[in-house]
Amino acid sequence: KLGGRSAGLSSDTLGRALSVIDGKSGGKAPLGAGYYIEKSGGKVAILKEESRRPAVELKVPGKTKIAPDGALLKATVRPREAVGGFDATNRSAFLDMHKMKNIRVRFWKPGDKMRPLGMTGRRLLSDIFIDKRIPEFERRSIPLVLSGNKIAWIAGVAISDDFKITKDTEKV
Repeated sequence: KLGGRSAGLSSDTLGRALSVIDGKSGGKAPLGAGYYIEKSGGKVAILKEESRRPAVELKVPGKTKIAPDGALLKATVRPREAVGGFDATNRSAFLDMHKMKNIRVRFWKPGDKMRPLGMTGRRLLSDIFIDKRIPEFERRSIPLVLSGNKIAWIAGVAISDDFKITKDTEKV
């Protein structure tokens, strides 16, 4: 049952779904009632189409609810000296507070770019996600922390070189 629908899938819809399952990564097909099936990174998922979520202001310091499921981001401000070891998993980001302006959170959209830590040029987030083997259907749920219109942090994935901590950083 999809979205409360008691009617089964048509043979055409079922055929398209099986083609996605048996096909290469990148396949996607509608199932009806706002649902679709997608294959990415060797994984198959049945998902509900989501409406675009608007950007929300990040409370600094504070906790900000970023998704209807209750997911939140916690932000704190610390002096540079109080920052310990860096988190290699990218579940936390240490960013130069002086460089952060109009801090907001939103989710990925095709065409987004950033300058990953240690790089000189900008890269498409879709390319970063491919490098990290993140399936396309998971990309839409990864929060992006923005400073103005620039992506400062792809939560759990990478921080931007534009907002890294330097010897001149006072607050993180």
